[in-house]
Amino acid sequence: MYVFGGTVDNNIRSGEMYRFQFSSYPKCTLHDDYGKLLENKLFCDVDFIVGKVGCQGVHKSTHLYI
Repeated sequence: MYVFGGTVDNNIRSGEMYRFQFSSYPKCTLHDDYGKLLENKLFCDVDFIVGKVGCQGVHKSTHLYI
């Protein structure tokens, strides 16, 4: 992580750059978080059933916007 120099109220700016290095990084949960949003279908407007007539078919939930 890099942080550029300056003060809290930003009245004095410096060209210095500070580097911070962490010994361990937390696991990225972005993929899991999006998966949870899509699995509970809170943002799904349309449910498509794909397959032949008389068969169970596959359900595909989607969100449409214009």
